[in-house]
Amino acid sequence: MYNRLEIDPNERLHVLGHIPTVLTKLHEEWQRLDDLKRENLFSLINQQQQQLEAMWEQCYVGEDDIQAFQSYFYDDYTEESLEAQDIEVQRLQAYYEEWKGIFMNTV
Repeated sequence: MYNRLEIDPNERLHVLGHIPTVLTKLHEEWQRLDDLKRENLFSLINQQQQQLEAMWEQCYVGEDDIQAFQSYFYDDYTEESLEAQDIEVQRLQAYYEEWKGIFMNTV
C-alpha cells in the first residue's frame, strides 16, 4: 500500500517484532493508510485505469474483452472497483510475461 499511495520511504513505519505495542502500531499504520487510500480513491482508480488501458494495448486485447471488463466503465469509485482493476492489471502483466516473445515479434 505504501507504493500505491507513493508514501516517501522516510515516512513509512519501520517496526520489527510482534509484541502487543508493535501490533498496535501496525494496526494504527494500516488504518492511516486505509484512510489515505479512501481519500485518494478517485486518483488511484484513474491511475489504475491508465495502466489497464496500457496493458490492453500492449497485450492486443480485443474490444469484446475490454467491454467484458465492466468495472472499468462504471463511474464507480469504490475500493471494490480499484481491487478489480488491480487484479485485471496483474492478470494482464502475467499474460504479457508469458507471451512476451510473441508480443515483441509483432512490432
